[in-house]
Amino acid sequence: MLPPADRITLIRRSVRCFWWSVFSFIPGLGMIFAATALVQHGMARRLARGEWNPAGRYLLSGLLLATFGGLFSAIVFLIFLFQRATNVG
Repeated sequence: MLPPADRITLIRRSVRCFWWSVFSFIPGLGMIFAATALVQHGMARRLARGEWNPAGRYLLSGLLLATFGGLFSAIVFLIFLFQRATNVG
């Protein structure tokens, strides 16, 4: 059983993971937000150590959104770079 202070930290990290992942869909900058969300996810998972997480849905949603948002942001950024490279001449 986690102490109440650790439980509060776990909930805050889970919600933080979710909100960082929402911003991961911003093209280009979203990769930074996705990486931050994934770090928050890892820290929350390590803190939980198999315990029940009251904000577990936020944590799972944050993981999924960060993954897809980071990929989306990276693809859009690569398309932008490709367009800039082909229109130079």
